[in-house]
Amino acid sequence: MPGTYKLLVWEASGKDHLIKYDSHKVTVTVTITDDGSGQLAISSYQVSGSTTFTNYVYRPATLPKTGLPTYWGLITAVIVALMFALAAAVWSVRGGRKGAR
Repeated sequence: MPGTYKLLVWEASGKDHLIKYDSHKVTVTVTITDDGSGQLAISSYQVSGSTTFTNYVYRPATLPKTGLPTYWGLITAVIVALMFALAAAVWSVRGGRKGAR
């Protein structure tokens, strides 16, 4: 049907909480004409605003867990170092190597 139509275009937001979806809207005005033989054609159109929709993806604050937390490696290294220090202290208190005298 010939006439002027206004269309409001926007992006539907998704459900991913790590994406900030673009919320702007664009108005498109289209004029349709009849060429006299029953054929419809777009005679003109106007777009108000940018037709580019830009979304922002937020990276997670922490990395996903893939196993034991990384601090367990540090705790294990500290415990092993303390065990070596304790063994060295006991060894020196007991006189070191017994065959050295």
